[in-house]
Amino acid sequence: MKHRPLTIFLLVFVVFGMLIALSGVCTVYFRSGPTPAAHEKLNILVAVSLLPYVEEVADEFERIHNIPVERHYGASEDLLTRIQFQPDS
Repeated sequence: MKHRPLTIFLLVFVVFGMLIALSGVCTVYFRSGPTPAAHEKLNILVAVSLLPYVEEVADEFERIHNIPVERHYGASEDLLTRIQFQPDS
């Protein structure tokens, strides 16, 4: 089976692009900063309707990253107000 030069060029171009993307991902992964200090925590604001799903994901995040997740549940409008009027810390 004879390949056209354009097909081979596109294949080489796609493979080269994938290698560049992979090297970028590896660079970001291996050059990430130090792990967070023990006193750090993740605060999340979540609609009550998502409670069962968020609990499972938050528990898994705590287990993997050893960072506590503080969950704040409420109505969507209340959470939006809290986000908009969050004091600087």
